[in-house]
Amino acid sequence: MKYLSKDKIHLIVCICLAIAIAFLFRIQFNYPHHPDHFTWGQLTQVMVDKGYAPWVMHPASLLGYYPLSIASGLQFFFVYLAVFTGLDLDTLFVIVPILFGLIGALNIFLLMRRWNSFFASFLAAFILLTMSFFAKVTAYTASTRIFNIIWYPLFILSLFKSYESWKESKVRSLKYLLFSVLLFALMSLTHRLSQLSVIFIGSWIIAIVLFHWEQILEQFQSAKWYKRRSKFYEESRLHIVLDIIVLLIVIAGFLAIKSKKIFIVFAVFCLIYFSIANYRKLKDIHLVFIDFLIYSLALAGGKILDLYSRGRLFHYLPNILQNMSLFDMAYIVAIGLLLALVVVHMLRKKLIGIISRPLSFIERYVDRFFLFFAKKPDFVLSTILFTLLLGSLFFTFTQGGVYNIDDTYFKSSFLISGESQWIVVLNFLFNLNNNLTILIWFSVFGLWYLFFSKHKTVYHYFFMLCAIFFAQLILDWQYVRLYLNPLYAVYIALGISFLVDVFSRFRKSIRITGTVALVIIFALHITFSTVFMHRDALFDELGLQPLERVPEEYYAAAGYYLSFDETAGDFSILNSKEDVRYQRVAYYAGAIGAVSAQSVYTQDKPYNITSITFDEIKEDIQKGNKIQQAYTLNDWIFGKDYYHGKHIYRLTQSDLLDKHTKEILNSYNIRYMVDSDIAQEKFKIFESLQPIKNKVYANPRIDVYDMQKGRQ
Repeated sequence: MKYLSKDKIHLIVCICLAIAIAFLFRIQFNYPHHPDHFTWGQLTQVMVDKGYAPWVMHPASLLGYYPLSIASGLQFFFVYLAVFTGLDLDTLFVIVPILFGLIGALNIFLLMRRWNSFFASFLAAFILLTMSFFAKVTAYTASTRIFNIIWYPLFILSLFKSYESWKESKVRSLKYLLFSVLLFALMSLTHRLSQLSVIFIGSWIIAIVLFHWEQILEQFQSAKWYKRRSKFYEESRLHIVLDIIVLLIVIAGFLAIKSKKIFIVFAVFCLIYFSIANYRKLKDIHLVFIDFLIYSLALAGGKILDLYSRGRLFHYLPNILQNMSLFDMAYIVAIGLLLALVVVHMLRKKLIGIISRPLSFIERYVDRFFLFFAKKPDFVLSTILFTLLLGSLFFTFTQGGVYNIDDTYFKSSFLISGESQWIVVLNFLFNLNNNLTILIWFSVFGLWYLFFSKHKTVYHYFFMLCAIFFAQLILDWQYVRLYLNPLYAVYIALGISFLVDVFSRFRKSIRITGTVALVIIFALHITFSTVFMHRDALFDELGLQPLERVPEEYYAAAGYYLSFDETAGDFSILNSKEDVRYQRVAYYAGAIGAVSAQSVYTQDKPYNITSITFDEIKEDIQKGNKIQQAYTLNDWIFGKDYYHGKHIYRLTQSDLLDKHTKEILNSYNIRYMVDSDIAQEKFKIFESLQPIKNKVYANPRIDVYDMQKGRQ
């Protein structure tokens, strides 16, 4: 038997230590801690007890896009796991999340190892395992988000495996692609965060294009169209720039002109004009610039027609355009463009004189750019992408980006508060530091390495593009922050390995100092991650809790009391205020319909359901919202559209004498109300209930009222 080398022994010790730390991180909670656990745990119990998922009324229900439904993958997974293993759900909720954490770390390791060193790959996996927020949501909790998140590194890896095996075997490549589709379906069944995987797909496609830009350019240059244009490009490289501008104008038209019929007319006009304008022999560059003005006028005219066709133009010009038809508008725009052409033709000599000098200046620098690009194409591409990243971050924090993400959460914190965007930035950085890891600052070096390393792979471009695209979404403090944990781990690991590589080139004393500093930093990372995981309990003990909360044992005690009420049946619970977590009481009471009441108790109602238009979904996306549903439900009590929690909200704002109160209480079988002293101002229904002596249970922090007694 051969002895293991010292390096292998060290490696095994490190891996075992990492797994041990990850395990110890995740067995420190006596009770489930995450709010979602109590909802998803109850829904899983509903399926176990009833033998089916009562909220599944349509195939879209499985994805959570149908009214009164949720993405159901996690619930089905735990039900089948309980059947196969014979373990109860509470035991599975302790064991399985730990495995989820290890699976997520393994997947990020496998993804990193495809293109980077073992050291960087191991670092990424270890950092992910010990991130405070990731560690917390993989410890004693049923989290649909984490079940989605642990698979997307494998999803990315399968995409690249499909790409890498394409030249070797088309069949093998298609197998990987099919595996990617199945993974995407699995993530979609688990949580709506799967929508963000579209960014990974887009980044993957663009990364492949950028990595092979030279081959793609060669193919393009061999096309007939390019050969016809080559004499123009040889005359002046400004022709290349202006052709690109024409393409950008058409793309801008696609984005700006909502009516696609009008866009098609606009695009056809641009194509015809481009063909006619370039049909003749080589033109002077000044005339091409004037052509560019014509395209701009066409875009403006198309936008005006678009506003008119959708009734939006009346908002600005009601008196002039109220009685005009679309044909009249088209006629006026056409005449306007014709007059513009005539004016441009008559004044072209003066226009040429005006634009000659700036055009010559621009042309000179365009030539220099192309020469520089020919010498250092990778540096130019990297600089352009890095500029896009900085621009994306700038627009995100100035609320000028593609998505309108609410930054209210970052305007106040334990440290500073205010309306300034600088405060938003600082609180955002503090938030990353607290909820992820203090190592987050190394991600800056990781990004620098990605963008400006000399020998890039397709993976470099992929992670660069992910940073650019996700930069528009990072102010979503709850969902996207957790979703990005594996990506943050990658950027941090790249930053640390980059700095280690830099320091390895210095003399021995500096290397030793750097190693000691790194060990200290990692010790602080472990310490702070542990502190932030348990900060609620620590703040309670130190009297620093900014928001008072009820310790879990009191919720458990109230729930256990209700679990012995055999007369209540399959009941539901209401709370006296948002701060009072009725889901926790329902969970411990084993009241299987309590949390899922809006799905379970309303399934036999006569529904009026209609599908949502694509434009409405697109508007949601532009606002930075997740797509919540693909169908709308007419409210069977109050009319108009139903939204989740609408009836319960209406109930809390009413009193016992309201005409709809009894109907809602009966519909959802609401038997009990939970109250606590942490809620100062109560819901209106509680205020009307309070004088009635219907309290059935009390402990030092929780009171329970019987709603049935109150109504009698």
